[in-house]
Amino acid sequence: MTTTSKTATYKLRYEPDDDGLRFQDLTYEGNFVGLEPVPDGILGDKIMRRRAKTGVVDRVSKDEVLRQQFTLDELNDLNNYLAWNIWDVLVMRATEGVSGMIPRQEYEILAFMHEFYRWPEILRMTTDEAGPQGVMDIGATARREIGTKVNCVHDWCIGAAGFGMGRCGLLALEAIQPDDYVEESNDILKFMQRVLWGKRQDGYILNSQDRYRCRVHEQEILDQLLGELEDFEPDEPKHDAFTRFNAAATLLAFLDHFDSRLGLGDTGPYLLPDGRVLIVRDLFTNEEEFHWSDVCDHEDVPHCYTAAVVIDAGAMGLAEIRVNDISTSFTRPKNPLAAGHSSPVSVARNSSSNFFCLELILVGVSTSIRATRSPRPRPLRTLIPAPRWRSCSPDWTPAGTLISTFCPSTPGSVIDPPRAAVVKLTGHSATNVVPSRE
Repeated sequence: MTTTSKTATYKLRYEPDDDGLRFQDLTYEGNFVGLEPVPDGILGDKIMRRRAKTGVVDRVSKDEVLRQQFTLDELNDLNNYLAWNIWDVLVMRATEGVSGMIPRQEYEILAFMHEFYRWPEILRMTTDEAGPQGVMDIGATARREIGTKVNCVHDWCIGAAGFGMGRCGLLALEAIQPDDYVEESNDILKFMQRVLWGKRQDGYILNSQDRYRCRVHEQEILDQLLGELEDFEPDEPKHDAFTRFNAAATLLAFLDHFDSRLGLGDTGPYLLPDGRVLIVRDLFTNEEEFHWSDVCDHEDVPHCYTAAVVIDAGAMGLAEIRVNDISTSFTRPKNPLAAGHSSPVSVARNSSSNFFCLELILVGVSTSIRATRSPRPRPLRTLIPAPRWRSCSPDWTPAGTLISTFCPSTPGSVIDPPRAAVVKLTGHSATNVVPSRE
């Protein structure tokens, strides 16, 4: 079969002077009233970092991460950057946070506000037990594992959900004031910074800071996945079976996580020596923490499928690829099929799984899959019915979040926030946040 080749320009996006492509026309204002609106993507990241008063949203050293507290200026810089970052995430998905089955916006905002109140104590206790280096070591475990929920969407949610949207909701309701809970804000954001820095180990904490790259897996892991490829052509029965399973497993991962994106996790893009691009995706199809997953147990569904998807950048004319901070990949062009390209697909022999919530169809792609069983057995239950509620770990926190610069509205819309929701942290002398370096 002959594959039509186009010019792939995506590597230009990694040049320091390149501003990336615009994936949508909306722009962001936030706290920067009177200044030029901020676009999405690489250029938006550059602008937000230039506007920061400190270096906290640039590369930071291990010593800075181990430091006990942020300054007030650093907290405000993180607040402003996270606000843009989450706007950048959500405007790419017009239906994020909207479900026809589950009242996601309602339960999410209540959960986020509760998290802002409760998580600081829990995260402080964890840090006291493990130590700051121990928290970083927790993040580092993701470098050596697949099928782990120590991934960017869960770690990002520590700050984006608890501090960001939780604080936003409480400010909008006037339940708290801008000067309140500064020490608690420090606890949340310090824990997030340490986990993410330990995982990335390149000085950044967010994918958007590194031109939307999340290259955290060690080479040994990647080599094992790449060594398990099996080729098949688009017209073969195995190709059709893979496509159907792909759709079913993605849907199951969403439903098992209460219709949220926490059941999916991408890392990459990893550039391969032959010019192709690798994305590694985890699909969590049976989370033992949820009592309703017993239906997945009944069907012997594994805890997680991991798919290694290799994209033929030349075949699709890849211009940009992003792995954003809720573990979702986007490409330009969106759909290689629209350009009439096709090429073989590869899948590991002894298992099946799913890849595409990514904006790609099975074109110019090779795939390897592994199935992972639950890290611990589901506890035995008596005949007493399972409760309708459950006290869950932060893994449950929904991934589609907004923070303190705008609040949810109808699908695909962006509205002006209540003014209380965009104010900066100012602090009181009663807090333990160290003074500004200015």
